[in-house]
Amino acid sequence: MYGFFKRRSHEVSQAVGGRLLLCTYITILVSKNQAIF
Repeated sequence: MYGFFKRRSHEVSQAVGGRLLLCTYITILVSKNQAIF
């Protein structure tokens, strides 16, 4: 049970990290586009 919970929390943390990285990337992309136009 503990192993399942630990693995699950690891998957969740990976998903959150990936989403955060994606949001940061999109924000940088948008700010660069606004600077260009």
